[in-house]
Amino acid sequence: QPSREKWFDKTKGFGFANVFGDNHDVFVHVDVLRRSGLANLMAGEAIGLRIIDGERGRMAIDVVTWDNVVL
Repeated sequence: QPSREKWFDKTKGFGFANVFGDNHDVFVHVDVLRRSGLANLMAGEAIGLRIIDGERGRMAIDVVTWDNVVL
């Protein structure tokens, strides 16, 4: 889903994103970034997410850069 990174703290290993048109936060873990071939995300960066409903809320299971988003 087209999203924008809200914030990501590489030291803590997680952050949150917002899906365009939805006000619910999506948890993004550093392990998901690594599996997706990324090292870090910048606040405000446009990204694509594959999201699931986890035990503690919505979470990303795949992240792609905006250049690689297929709508």
